[in-house]
Amino acid sequence: MLPKFYYDRHRRKKQKRFLIFGIIFFVLAAGLTAFIWTRTPAVTDVVKPSNQPTLQTNATMELTTLYSCGHSSTRLLPLPKELYGKSQEEVSLLHPEWSILNFNGTFMVAEQKESVECDDHFLLRLRDDCIVVTNSKDETKVVTEQKINRSMLTKEDIEILTAGILINSEYELLEILESFQ
Repeated sequence: MLPKFYYDRHRRKKQKRFLIFGIIFFVLAAGLTAFIWTRTPAVTDVVKPSNQPTLQTNATMELTTLYSCGHSSTRLLPLPKELYGKSQEEVSLLHPEWSILNFNGTFMVAEQKESVECDDHFLLRLRDDCIVVTNSKDETKVVTEQKINRSMLTKEDIEILTAGILINSEYELLEILESFQ
């Protein structure tokens, strides 16, 4: 058995370690608490009410599609349900293919680019005694047929019409069809 003073020293060392650990813990806890209480909130911590308009349920949208051929089409559409209550930034995230030109709570104007030709391109050909107009993308889709007096055409006209004429707009098509009447 060891002398009594050995056990007393060992007990005092334990008490000192425990006291030092307790003081360090207390100081760190007090410092952390003071830091949290006196810290000013960062700008990201503050929720700022948005002043941006959001789309209402009765809103409409005007969507302009720009085609690679240079033509465009504009449609007035009801607002899709997924866009109700969304701000301009949220709509841009949902539809990155749209360029938003005008935005308020009841009306949105957007445009999108398409890398295809529109449906306003036609092919005009002579078949028998008819002028047949088809869609240039799908020649099986007949747009219109018009009877013609073939004897009034020159040989050169017949050759050109048999080969086919590419027409780039509905307006141009109507002008050409009028000239055959």
